[in-house]
Amino acid sequence: QLEMRLASLCCVEPSRLCALRIVKPSCHFGFSNRGVGNQAAYVCLNPREEVVFPGVGLKVVLRAGDALSWSNVCTNDDRLMEDSRTIRFHTKDESMGPSPFLGVDAYVHEEDFRELQNLRKFVPDSLTEMLAP
Repeated sequence: QLEMRLASLCCVEPSRLCALRIVKPSCHFGFSNRGVGNQAAYVCLNPREEVVFPGVGLKVVLRAGDALSWSNVCTNDDRLMEDSRTIRFHTKDESMGPSPFLGVDAYVHEEDFRELQNLRKFVPDSLTEMLAP
């Protein structure tokens, strides 16, 4: 159900979502994963946290269950480019103490990501070592 709600938030079909990941968001600028897609989303699992986008001067306060979505790209002369303004960091509410600092990252791929994944052949790690030069 979370995937369906995130797909709706991002205005895409669920098949365009990359696999959701539970993450420990970084409190340091530039260390939060930007993902592989044109659009990203984040779901807060903490009582309270802030997501800060210094490149646009934006700070968003989230509470458990809140979701935030943003574009990872901009256009320059009709070309899609990575939008470095969306590099972010998170701040943990001090009242959380030593409890885990977790969230859910979601990324939207340009194409039907799940169909593309189904086309790949899975090769176990044990075989990749045998195939290496």
